Amino acid sequence: MHIWGLSKRTYFSKAFWYIVVLIFKGLLAYYVVLASLYAGANYTGYCVQQQRLISEEEMVRSAVEYVNAKSSVSVSVKVDGKTQPKSYPRIRYESSEELLAENPGCCSFGLTSRPTRGVGILGPPQFIDRISGAHRGYVHIEYAMRYLANDGTVKSVQKTWVVAIGNCGARDVVTSE
Repeated sequence: MHIWGLSKRTYFSKAFWYIVVLIFKGLLAYYVVLASLYAGANYTGYCVQQQRLISEEEMVRSAVEYVNAKSSVSVSVKVDGKTQPKSYPRIRYESSEELLAENPGCCSFGLTSRPTRGVGILGPPQFIDRISGAHRGYVHIEYAMRYLANDGTVKSVQKTWVVAIGNCGARDVVTSE
């Protein structure tokens, strides 16, 4: 018996592959929609892993904790009329709250960084970094970094840090001076 001029075997073979192709297209469309939703959420700064939007205050605190954890500080000192960097042990702040309290207005978040001597102005994150959630913006930190000098006195030096922050608070130092 023939259906539309085709043998049963040919008809069912074509119908089978037609269904397979439809299922494949449907799955492909489903995954494209899911990937677009994920990328769109990341682009807006949404932390998909924690299922929430991390506030600017939380990002600043995350960057401050990261910077405060550093163990040494490099200070420029004059030796025989020449300026040379010298490393000293840092005196950490007890917490990010203490650092923020003793250095009011020290920190800010933005898509671009403020001008810094070594790097200049850093532009907004690249598109691929935004849709992956790897880079949401920069935290700019200017504060008095305390250290222990060779003579045992506590001194401080003004330091500037630019920290790149991801959607979920991941940190990466871009520059420090």
